[in-house]
Amino acid sequence: MEAIIERTTDRDQQIARDNLPQVKRLVTSFAKRTEPVAIQVSDHDMVSLQLPAKLFGILQTILDLMAKGKAFSLIPANTELTTQEAADMLNVSRPHIVKLLKEGVIPYKEVGTHRRILLEDLVVYSKDLKQKRKEALEELARLGQQYNM
Repeated sequence: MEAIIERTTDRDQQIARDNLPQVKRLVTSFAKRTEPVAIQVSDHDMVSLQLPAKLFGILQTILDLMAKGKAFSLIPANTELTTQEAADMLNVSRPHIVKLLKEGVIPYKEVGTHRRILLEDLVVYSKDLKQKRKEALEELARLGQQYNM
């Protein structure tokens, strides 16, 4: 997996913050749009583009990260990860990932003696884990209120 990550400059952060509200409005406006969006970009020349409406949601995510000064990378969903790359993404140990694979919690395939995990499968696992944590915290809060703790 190759990813190029660059830190956002202060100027880039400010530009992202200034333009994020307009992009959010466009995302809302284009939410159900299936046809391309026509835009014009003016620098030295006027350039007209036809872009997929979904692109503006991605642009919003990127601008939001840039506004916060966070580094980011775009990785295709069908990217295959090593167990170490998966562990790094989830911030867990490689042996923990191997255990999850052996238990069938995360699907994988074997390439020779190595295990490969699809990024999209790892993302599904991560979202599911976050949802379960959220539900557990809500239950703890409810019990705390019920027993005046």
